[in-house]
Amino acid sequence: MENKSILIYIPCHSDFDQALSQGTEVRRQIAEIDSNGSNCLFEKFVLVLSINDFEPSLEQIQSAKNIFDEVLPYGKNLLADYNLALGFMTSLRINSDYLWILSTNDILKDKALSLVSISFKENSECDLLVFNAIGHSGTHVERNVVNPPKAGYWYGLISGVVYKTHKLAPYFNSSLFLAWTGWSHLAVLQSAMDGEDGIRVMSIPDVKIFDQGKSDAKLDSQKYFHSYFGEIIIRRLFSPNKKAAKLTIKRFIKGNIFLHHLYSKRDDTKQSYPIAVVGHYGWWNRVIAESIINESSFSSKLIYRISKIVPFEILKNSKSVYSVYSKLKQKIT
Repeated sequence: MENKSILIYIPCHSDFDQALSQGTEVRRQIAEIDSNGSNCLFEKFVLVLSINDFEPSLEQIQSAKNIFDEVLPYGKNLLADYNLALGFMTSLRINSDYLWILSTNDILKDKALSLVSISFKENSECDLLVFNAIGHSGTHVERNVVNPPKAGYWYGLISGVVYKTHKLAPYFNSSLFLAWTGWSHLAVLQSAMDGEDGIRVMSIPDVKIFDQGKSDAKLDSQKYFHSYFGEIIIRRLFSPNKKAAKLTIKRFIKGNIFLHHLYSKRDDTKQSYPIAVVGHYGWWNRVIAESIINESSFSSKLIYRISKIVPFEILKNSKSVYSVYSKLKQKIT
């Protein structure tokens, strides 16, 4: 079997120090693989650090260059999601055989890289490795990860998948096209699944790859409200027809009634018509998503408007509130 190259691309911002720690751990695992003389699938490892919305000092840049093969500082003018999406473009530029976009705070277990290599060697027919939180191991053909989303699988999460680029690279352009939604991975994956009539996927439990005690899995609504509304946009764009679109939007409204108020209040734009700059793109996602909700159905529109006003996120543990929610849920089923 011919040995291959893998790009490990780490996007960061103010978590720069965490990125250096992550890169250092990756280097340690690479050195261990080399010293053991193991028959690793990956002959060449390329580590790239991409920095946005943070301006490191010259000393910090030099520290990064001691760890990474490339350091790409973009200053404060790049959207965080474009920083992630540029991982796909970097893979195309260097022509890597595999791609892993790795976050700074998903802490790797000791043998994570070796396990990724073994997984692809033992399942050479697969084009994608996905991690999951449900303890599943095996292979299958995946045709849809958007409508509905695959519960328990890491398809849309930053560190959640490793790509074999031979078949999937032609769909990497979707990452930039839909990066503003916050779902670059889903855009690439669903485009590939539609274009290839499904792709063969292998899945392994996330606990084999990541240290669950150290990974930062908390959702920050201040940072991620754009992807909350971006999910509505992605669901609509990848719906095959209006009927399917209406159903998937209804499911989203029904399933997230305790979050609509929380996320709709995260827009910090003061003006009525913001310009298309970094600080405002969450506003655009909300406006587009609410337009989609309004055209979907009267019931979805009504439930969203009510739950957008009422702070259900602080009331969801109340039995009486949950009773009302259950009744509303039945109304729009």
